[in-house]
Amino acid sequence: MKLFLNGGGDGPQAALAYQRFSEIIDHAKPLLYIPLAMEPERYPGCLAWITEEFKELRLAGINMVSSMEELYRTDFANYCALFLGGGNTYRLLAGLKASGCFEKLPIISVTTALYSAAARARSSSARISIAAHATTTMALI
Repeated sequence: MKLFLNGGGDGPQAALAYQRFSEIIDHAKPLLYIPLAMEPERYPGCLAWITEEFKELRLAGINMVSSMEELYRTDFANYCALFLGGGNTYRLLAGLKASGCFEKLPIISVTTALYSAAARARSSSARISIAAHATTTMALI
């Protein structure tokens, strides 16, 4: 698995990260967008945002999940990458762990990438205690 941890930002702020991300993904497969760290009432605008944000990446498509149950049933091998969207890191971690999705994440094949931005980058750490002490300036490697 290729892991991208971004300190946040979008558009021009993230252009270099998006360019590098685009270089390593399989453009024949769609991207899986996971906005589950934010409040569900914000989901309707999420797909439009990421579609606009990644319009230059020549993706085969973007699919979005709207529940942990839907994420759990998803076969990650069908996607070029997983993109964790913004929001509450602890809500995302709690949902991932309670649903069993957290255990599925290491199963992602080496040809799949995980892009995690800002607070979501903390969710990519194996333990919540690491996330609790992380700052936006801390590099998680």
